[in-house]
Amino acid sequence: MKLTSHEEYGLRCLICVGQEGPGGRLTIPEISTAEGVSEAYVGKLLRMLRLGGIVTAARGTGGYSLASGQPDCPARRDGRARRTFVRW
Repeated sequence: MKLTSHEEYGLRCLICVGQEGPGGRLTIPEISTAEGVSEAYVGKLLRMLRLGGIVTAARGTGGYSLASGQPDCPARRDGRARRTFVRW
């Protein structure tokens, strides 16, 4: 399967957030540094993932985490993320 650059970097951000585990949060600058992508681009990708219900954002303390209730099936999560990016 061929992924667009939006999908690839979105999944990379999603994996980065997922590696923090339950309750773990990462900020846009932390993800940007880890993935070598600009903060503006990471912000755009995380906004799409948030609108798709895949991640949640917290104000104040800040950061993004995986949305609760997500299935542990990577293929299903990948399909949901892909549909999120196809809309844009």
